[in-house]
Amino acid sequence: MAHDKCYDLAVDKGICFDVEFEYIDDYGWECKIKGLIVKTLNGCKEALCSCDKQVVDCWSKYPKPSIKTKCTHGKRIFSNILGIIFDSLKIFINFVSSLPNLVAGLFHRNLIFF
Repeated sequence: MAHDKCYDLAVDKGICFDVEFEYIDDYGWECKIKGLIVKTLNGCKEALCSCDKQVVDCWSKYPKPSIKTKCTHGKRIFSNILGIIFDSLKIFINFVSSLPNLVAGLFHRNLIFF
C-alpha cells in the first residue's frame, strides 16, 4: 500500500509519467554488503528506486513466509476484463439490432431521401 502510494506520489509530483510506465521503467542496481548501489540515477528511475528501497526495508523487518499463498488478484482482473468485453458486446448487439427500426423511423419521417 505504501509502495503504491509512493509510486503515485512520483506521478503526482511530475517526476514520473504515469503509473503504468513506472512498472516498465527499469533502473540498474546491484546489491553490496553495505547497501544498495544504483547505477542510473535520474528523475523517475531515482524515485522508483527510492520507493522500492522503502518496501524492501519494510519487508526486511519480518521473517520470510514459510509457504507461498495463492494469489487470486490476477483472476479478478481477468474476470473483470471478460465482464467489460461481454457488457460491450451486449451494447453493440443491442445497437445493431435497433438499426432497422432507426432507419425505418427516419425513412418514415422523410429524414432519409433516396
